[in-house]
Amino acid sequence: MPHYRTRAGRRARILSCTMLAAAAVVTTTVDAGAQASRASGTAAPMADREAVRRAVLDYVEGFYEGDSTKLARSVRPEVYKYGFYKARDSTTYAGMQMTWPGFFNYARSVKQNNRQAPPTAPKRIEIYDVLDQTASAKLTASWGTDYLLLAKYNGKWMITHVLWQGPNPAPPPAGAPRHDDGGGGGNDGGTEVEPFEPDLLATDNVYRGTFAPDGRTFFFFRKVGANRDAEEYRILESRLVNGRWTAPTRVSLGGEYSDLYPTISPDGQRMVFSSYRPVPGDTATKPNAHLWYVDRTPNGWGTPVFMAKASLLGHYNSGPQFLADGSVHWNATTPDWRSQRSYITRWNGREYSAPEEFALAERWRRWKPDVGSSLARLAADGSFAILEVAHTVGGRRVPPDLYATFRRGEDWTEPQPLGGGVNTGATENFATISPDGQYLYFVRDFSGFYRAPLDRVLPEAR
Repeated sequence: MPHYRTRAGRRARILSCTMLAAAAVVTTTVDAGAQASRASGTAAPMADREAVRRAVLDYVEGFYEGDSTKLARSVRPEVYKYGFYKARDSTTYAGMQMTWPGFFNYARSVKQNNRQAPPTAPKRIEIYDVLDQTASAKLTASWGTDYLLLAKYNGKWMITHVLWQGPNPAPPPAGAPRHDDGGGGGNDGGTEVEPFEPDLLATDNVYRGTFAPDGRTFFFFRKVGANRDAEEYRILESRLVNGRWTAPTRVSLGGEYSDLYPTISPDGQRMVFSSYRPVPGDTATKPNAHLWYVDRTPNGWGTPVFMAKASLLGHYNSGPQFLADGSVHWNATTPDWRSQRSYITRWNGREYSAPEEFALAERWRRWKPDVGSSLARLAADGSFAILEVAHTVGGRRVPPDLYATFRRGEDWTEPQPLGGGVNTGATENFATISPDGQYLYFVRDFSGFYRAPLDRVLPEAR
């Protein structure tokens, strides 16, 4: 399926820190305050204790079930939630804030991707103190432990603050690669990864991002529409203005078409992208994505041009990327979706040339028979490459991780996993490199963008 879309439904984003556990713990409430009031304020009646318990239950079930209604009625808009988690290859904790919009982005992701928690997922509630206006409680959930503060607003108990800590991630399945093997790049075991503009860009169903050469515009694409099976995508952009990234807006490319995989030329004057817009000569019964380019004008982007010679008609032409010399490489999947090959095309002054096999990408596609690997990003100077690598465990492919390989003359080093907390049990893919070569950006679980300093996550060159 396109973009490993079906894998997104198998993983929860970093809020949960681990996969939703199937721990056989039923809903339990421990009312510590019912035995003896430990506070000096006025003790609340049992009705208030039940209302506090109900608010915490709505909170955890809102995340488990993807139920935004339960979240809205239990959590205040000004809520402050902050937590600590460990990446799989880390020995130290990293911190992360979740904002009010993030609650609903997460719930929407759960529902759209049909990844609700199992009925046995833990939701143990311990009520600490309930006074006449404020209360405190503890929640044990699949992602870890939450300490919650609540207050009464117009007679209704709602959550105002959450401090959480995630458990150590579960060990990888037998036979899966260890994420701390060969990683590091000078990293001491702590995570180097941080969310990239989560309030603006973590809009769920997000896919590969890329920068303009000046680093001040970030392009990406996302899935739109309520139909999960429809291949409807739009290209968006966010601009860096006065030190802040703007809210994403749609890139106008003419018409209501499904456009995806933007890539920007080294001079910043051209965009190549995949699109489902109709093309002459394609007689396939199902629409396919082909390659198009569009040039920048004083008023934005011009009229898209079909890359007729380069595109393989009837194939799914995806993932175009500009290389430093201005050539473009991409993947083409056969109409029966059984095989894929990588190609490259070059501009001859009038048009893009017919496709040629891109030997470097094909090299990694054939790396190991039990490993699915593909070229994710080639460094601008060609000195190293980032790969997406998915191992086979128990007869099935596990979600991909990001690896690196280094050029050694005409050869390349054995790929090694990135360190610094890049790889987790979730899906890590769609890697890109900042124009200054300092940062790696990638997508985790199709739910948001993350970044890390390259020199802290690249494995040692071998």
